[in-house]
Parts: sequence; C-alpha cells; structure tokens
Amino acid sequence: CHPPISMPDPATTPASAAAPPPAASSASPYPASAPPPDEYVCLVSSDNFSFLVPVAIASTSRFIEATLASGFSEAQSRRVPLPEIPGRLLEKVVEYWGYHARYRHMTGTERPEFEIEPEMAVELLMVSNFLDT
Repeated sequence: CHPPISMPDPATTPASAAAPPPAASSASPYPASAPPPDEYVCLVSSDNFSFLVPVAIASTSRFIEATLASGFSEAQSRRVPLPEIPGRLLEKVVEYWGYHARYRHMTGTERPEFEIEPEMAVELLMVSNFLDT
C-alpha cells in the first residue's frame, strides 16, 4: 500500500489555511505482504493500485465498515480487494471521503465544491452505490 495520506484535522485547522492532502507516493514504508497498521485499511483496485486509508475515513463506506467488522480474511489482513473498481475511480472516492470528513460540519455555502469530471460522473455513481457511500 501507499503510505498514509495526511489529512488535516478539521477541528483544529481552519478551511482557508488547510492545504490539500499530498498525492500518494508509490514508495511504501510497509512491505506489500505485511498488513497495514490497525488504524489503516489498504484498498486495492482492479488494476492493482493500492490506497492506504485511515479506517475512520474509509468507514464512510458502509461496505468497507461492514467488511472490516466481519470475520473474513479482509478484516484480519486489513486489505480489501475491490476487483470491480479501477484505480482512477477508487482514487476519486478516497478523495471524496477525505473531503467529506474535512467539511462535514460546514453548511453548503461555506463548503467548497467537490470537483467531479463529467465523464466520470456515471461511473462514480455506480461505484458509490456499490460501496454504499
């Protein structure tokens, strides 16, 4: 998995001062076969892109939350393969989860717009339905 993406704490960082999270690097401090730390989950796309995401952020998805609470091997390894979801879409979903966590306490007029490319909209709708996000 990629190293964790640092997310500013919305309770202590004003929205105007917070920088967007850095892009994930391809280098990982964790061996590919080792499970991620307990507070993270590794999501693996259909094209083998992996995203190390804080469990608190990934639990925006009821599917991921239920998977991690199950007795299945994914809960033990903290690696969730998503063979139906390509990396470009999973990246946008993970980006949205971070956006949602950061701005959930703001009203619509205070919250910045979340940009979605029009050509991705239908695919993202299907992915969000599958992930129950």
